[in-house]
Amino acid sequence: MALWQYQFTIIPNQYILKDISNEEFEYELWEHANIHKEDFMQVNSFLPKTKSWSENLDIYGNTDSNCLEVFFDREDRVTSVSLRIDFRTDYNKILYQLLSFFKAKDYTLLDENLQPIKTINNESLEVIIKQSAQYKKYNELAYLTNKK
Repeated sequence: MALWQYQFTIIPNQYILKDISNEEFEYELWEHANIHKEDFMQVNSFLPKTKSWSENLDIYGNTDSNCLEVFFDREDRVTSVSLRIDFRTDYNKILYQLLSFFKAKDYTLLDENLQPIKTINNESLEVIIKQSAQYKKYNELAYLTNKK
């Protein structure tokens, strides 16, 4: 993940109260949900699918910018989903479309500390992004670069 990105973890909303303290939590949640990778195909309409480095990963968008990564097993069942937001870009439209998609599918977001996000909308996610260590570090480096 690049310094200019913030990563959210996506999980089915029904599993939000499950134990997320172990390393395998995400795989276990998606395994119980039994969701096929095709469930994410409509994201292609606003975040085009791109070539993946793995046969078990669908990438919508650009890994160096805004992207949704959907990992899946040999039976094409989803095992992990993450969203990377490039805060150098105007990401609001893509974020709005993704949040609408997540709401329709009953998925929810976890922050980088794997904590559930209580209020999920563009404004609340922008606050989370702008309070992140990487956002602050990126802006600090950009300031130092422009100062020279």
